[in-house]
Amino acid sequence: MKKAVSLQKPTPYMRLARIAAEAENAGAYGFAAAAWKAAAGLALRESNRQWAEERCALCENALRREWGVIKPEKEK
Repeated sequence: MKKAVSLQKPTPYMRLARIAAEAENAGAYGFAAAAWKAAAGLALRESNRQWAEERCALCENALRREWGVIKPEKEK
């Protein structure tokens, strides 16, 4: 079964949200947070704005907590 392909051009919010999601999945939390914040500013729907703001907050938290950062072991 084939997926339905949208013939509509993606909105600026959707383009930026896709970039933010890809950055987040790659572990680039600083870039993802900035992209989600920008996407929130472009959102036309309140639900999209809230989603982008929540993702931004999550990415900022991940950056603070250094998720995915492998620290070298201290020598004995």
